[in-house]
Amino acid sequence: MMMRGFADVLSDGRLGVKKVKALAVSVEASPDMFDELYGLVFSDDERVSWHALWVCEHLCDNCPELFLDKRNELSELVTSCGHDGKRRILLNMLLALPVDEVRVGLLNFCFDNMLSPARSIAVQANCMKLALKLCEKEPELLPELKCIVDSCEPSLYSKGVQSVIKAARKRLCKACGR
Repeated sequence: MMMRGFADVLSDGRLGVKKVKALAVSVEASPDMFDELYGLVFSDDERVSWHALWVCEHLCDNCPELFLDKRNELSELVTSCGHDGKRRILLNMLLALPVDEVRVGLLNFCFDNMLSPARSIAVQANCMKLALKLCEKEPELLPELKCIVDSCEPSLYSKGVQSVIKAARKRLCKACGR
């Protein structure tokens, strides 16, 4: 599969989900290729970086252990990323990984963006899910999240975000005892 280098394959504007999944399977079968792929996440070429993250997202589903020591980098990247598609993928990856510690910068990012109309529906929804996951790791943070989620008016948001608000409220009521 890898006749061309990763960067060449990932720079293709017609990269589809079949090829992305095939690349993820290739890296899964040859973990020595992981460092090259992961390095391209930080490429200056936006398309290469985005596509590398897309492959990493699929790889993270099947081999999350490859990303456990990358949680700090992924957290920093999502908070500084200006590309909405990359931001969505990074949030998906962080949601797929177990929480080892609450990263304050990441939690603040989630609080700031989970109800922001400036963000895409997927980013809003994933920020709320990740905020809940992070707060569940540190239960003393749950009342703050509950206050924010309870104070929002769901009808102002898309159906996707409304669904996440409803699910979050339900989990927060159980967790906070109210």
